[in-house]
Amino acid sequence: MIAFDQHEPYFFDLVRESDWHECSSWLIALAAIHHGLDATFYRSQSAAKVSLPGLPKKTSDAAFLKVSDGRRERFFFGSQSDRLSMPTLLLTRDKLKTRGTLIRKGIPVPAGGIASAKDISVLKALVDQGVRRFVVKPVDASLGKGVHSNQSVRQVQDILQGNKGASFVLEQYVAGREFRVFVVNGSVAAATGRSVASVVGDGNKTVGQLLVDREATRACYPFAAMKALDANDLELALLMQGVSRLTVPAPGRAIKLTTKDIPGRDSEYPDMTSKLPSGAADVAVLAAQTLGASVCGIDLIVHPGGQTILLEANCRPMLRMHSFPYPDGRGNLSVPEAILAQFFPIDVAEDAQLEKRVDFVRMRAALIDAANTSGAVEAKDYLVPDTL
Repeated sequence: MIAFDQHEPYFFDLVRESDWHECSSWLIALAAIHHGLDATFYRSQSAAKVSLPGLPKKTSDAAFLKVSDGRRERFFFGSQSDRLSMPTLLLTRDKLKTRGTLIRKGIPVPAGGIASAKDISVLKALVDQGVRRFVVKPVDASLGKGVHSNQSVRQVQDILQGNKGASFVLEQYVAGREFRVFVVNGSVAAATGRSVASVVGDGNKTVGQLLVDREATRACYPFAAMKALDANDLELALLMQGVSRLTVPAPGRAIKLTTKDIPGRDSEYPDMTSKLPSGAADVAVLAAQTLGASVCGIDLIVHPGGQTILLEANCRPMLRMHSFPYPDGRGNLSVPEAILAQFFPIDVAEDAQLEKRVDFVRMRAALIDAANTSGAVEAKDYLVPDTL
């Protein structure tokens, strides 16, 4: 595995200056260069002289990437390669069809179905079965966008009535330990824990002091430093728990720092690859294989009773949280390496330090420069001088 010191200023710049898919492409390019492969970025498919369904025809950033060893080549947009089929891409974009496919394979998912302002039969059926808390998801959303978790019946009704022209996936809310599992080619490449933002009392420090400590620690991690808590939501969350910044929580008491029940970018996401329950790993791998995705991000809940329930599947998952875990885990390129190892004979078992750095900001500027008539740049031409 390629490792690096994620506290290095270079990686703060890399994360801050790139968007989600662009950062994934940059991390794959770093892994490629480390293993002696060529990494070329293009403005468009036409510039690369290819036509690849499922990948963007053109981009306004540096996310469309070709990796080559001189004999073979593969194209990427973020973590998605040209290997992904259109049927799989379309399937994983539709939450309802994804649910049906997984259910037919016997993979456990939360009970639910489609609901709208005109049709609340699923809501009524769940209530009749004793369900009292729900998750509401847009049919075609990803990255948690538009998802409402741990909602009451009344809150569900308000969401549906407020979006009368839309249909939603309505599911039973399931509590437990949440994981994001990154599956590559039938194996777990990485896993992170996912929990909503919180602090844990020690019996001495106030909530305010614990908050200061938490933010000081997060500032030392590239991905964690990008997202601060919402101040208004924080105060409301404290109020709802009957505490304030002056409260001294008892040892071990967890204080939520958000009203949300869905882990976000202000959350904790420690590396759990070696601690992932075997049953959860099996469900993640089976789900990716069932969907036909050689690369897939799987969100899971492990119920306190031990059952694993699948929440989401994404065939273009982000790499940031795996390469920059917080608060446990070192910076690494294990997932980009696993992605490349599908196509190129590289040694992913090798333990090594990342030595070469690419000035991606300067490279991107050259790529999108109108004077660049080729619409392409070689990443190796933009190596940081002291890493040549």
